[in-house]
Amino acid sequence: MGTYVGIHGADQLPVLVRKFEPKPLRVFLQSGTGDNNLYCGDWWMANQTMERSLTWAGYDVNHAWGGGGHNAKHASQIFPDVLRWLWRDWQTNIEIKANAKGESKWKGYEVVGEGEWEKVYTRPPLPNRILTQNDVIEELNHLVADSKGVIYANGNSPVIVRVADKVTKIKMEYEKFRIAAINTGAMNWTLSGKGDELLKSFPAISDQLLIEDTSSCFALAVTHGGIVFAARHRALWSFSLKEGKIDAGVYIRSPETSWPPEARSMCLSPDQTQLYMAAGGAVFNAIIGENGSVGNAEPFYMLDGGFATGLCVDTNGWLYVATGDDIQVCDQAGRVNFIIPTPKPPLDVCFGGKDLSELFIACGDAIYKRPTKAHGIVSGQMAPITPPKPKL
Repeated sequence: MGTYVGIHGADQLPVLVRKFEPKPLRVFLQSGTGDNNLYCGDWWMANQTMERSLTWAGYDVNHAWGGGGHNAKHASQIFPDVLRWLWRDWQTNIEIKANAKGESKWKGYEVVGEGEWEKVYTRPPLPNRILTQNDVIEELNHLVADSKGVIYANGNSPVIVRVADKVTKIKMEYEKFRIAAINTGAMNWTLSGKGDELLKSFPAISDQLLIEDTSSCFALAVTHGGIVFAARHRALWSFSLKEGKIDAGVYIRSPETSWPPEARSMCLSPDQTQLYMAAGGAVFNAIIGENGSVGNAEPFYMLDGGFATGLCVDTNGWLYVATGDDIQVCDQAGRVNFIIPTPKPPLDVCFGGKDLSELFIACGDAIYKRPTKAHGIVSGQMAPITPPKPKL
């Protein structure tokens, strides 16, 4: 008998079974009508709920229901048969496959299929000594793609890792950089500590990159029309690349409201009418008005655990959220529909590769990718598109 009731959040386990990508497991459940029925839930009903979730998700699952209570009597009687069922065919084939019968209803199969993560880059090993200020340590915690699917990975490091047909590196002269793709050509810029003015403009480095000083801003998002949104703490600025200066009239700082305390990542909806901001255990949604104004920010996407550290969208309007534990995928109505486990804790996520159909994650010391059936969007280099209407 399993404890799938309201103790330490265990009542959420049947829901998470439906959302997480199925694992190669074989499961047998046992419970009885006289099982515990306490302040935190009904064991008998909760075990049946779990059995239905496992079946829905395509697991190899079996059960034995009885009339006993919360004890080992029934379990002891059926234990030999349970072991025989669990270990059947062990002499010829001990391998257990996820979704072996192909009957899983896991929503993620419609998007990522049954593919696996592939490592595409690992940073060089750290020196076996005490690090100094002169050591350049590649940090892979921020990702961006251009419209051709080329991936750029970076963190608080002067090294940008470029992933295309092969991996190359771009060495910058400055200490702290973050990158975002734009549609108007390469450009380097730095905001002042208060974010109220454009301090410097440097020559283009390569391809279409926007470089910003992360000591000033935590996150960037760029529209096809050249409006840049820059976030720091509880403030948001927007300005036009065409004008090359901050629009002082579009400056938001509202500690008394529900404005995000720290937007660690931002992206735009496919039609570029909404701004998504990763803040803690939720993703805020704000409406973009004329000339880059932003309003009506509310926590719209509520995550199933973890903290949002990276965001991207596909052409269907689905939002992909790196939580530091996994990738949670939300529909347009703000609901987590499925969760993709990752080889390592993901710090950022974006689409890249051919036709922007591969999902990339940055994990601090490595970059992975996985094929999908979806297609990403590079808002700064691609015109707005209208996604399909959400299905309820």
